Amino acid sequence: MSLESKISFVLLPLLLPACRFFSLPEPEQPGTEQQEVFPDTPEKVLENVEKALDTYYNSLTYSAALSYDFVFYPDDALPYPSNQPWDKETEGDIVSRLLLNLDFGTSRPSEVSFSILNRITYPDSAVLLVGYSMSFVFRNIGGKEAEGRAEMHMRRRPDGRWVITKWYDMKDSTFTWGETKLLFK
Repeated sequence: MSLESKISFVLLPLLLPACRFFSLPEPEQPGTEQQEVFPDTPEKVLENVEKALDTYYNSLTYSAALSYDFVFYPDDALPYPSNQPWDKETEGDIVSRLLLNLDFGTSRPSEVSFSILNRITYPDSAVLLVGYSMSFVFRNIGGKEAEGRAEMHMRRRPDGRWVITKWYDMKDSTFTWGETKLLFK
């Protein structure tokens, strides 16, 4: 046996443990919690909207809760042109800008909650009167509180997914969701 073979024979067992440093790391397991639950009920649509604004800050999840022909109707008492309705594309743009402007330096940049006050449900449509409370902290604007009621019209699509078709925002006495979104229109 040559000297080189003897050295290789002695060094090889010592070098094998070092090979693990050159291997690819194990991929992380995907999170068990999903950003969206399948909205097979109107309540799950509200849950998805709440999570999109409050937990995941995801405008795509928010937008998935809206029908292709969605229309948002701000409170009628707002001055013209602020009281004019807008479509899904505009809604998506506004909510994207709103979420991008949240102050993530705070421990909780948003808190959103919905409560169903009244509902009329049919096999493939529903009208819900919903109370909402929303609190946002924005980078350049600071904190904004929004409370009000919304009349939400929903329909069930052929795939079983419920979506919001119309959102009528109603002002009680404070800043509304519609007024909050107008800051980013």
